[in-house]
Amino acid sequence: QQQQQQQQQQQHPTIESIMPPSLLPQTLENQRYQKQFCDGTIRNQFFLDNVLKYSGVMTSQEVLRQRREEQQISRSSGLSSINSTILLTEWATE
Repeated sequence: QQQQQQQQQQQHPTIESIMPPSLLPQTLENQRYQKQFCDGTIRNQFFLDNVLKYSGVMTSQEVLRQRREEQQISRSSGLSSINSTILLTEWATE
């Protein structure tokens, strides 16, 4: 029975059996690869942000900061309009 299973596996390889070790999530090679990938991504972003800054354009950090500020403003103005509606409703019922 074991021989039959081995023969079936040879006939139909699994995804794990054909993938290189660097793509298998549980391997040390994959962990090193992922760390290199993350480090490279950060370095690339730093480089591109410097190019944008030199060109006089907003960097990714500045864009994120501006978006957060805009979201906070829209949330606070949304609450203000809700509070105003509640106050007007209360005033109208009196």
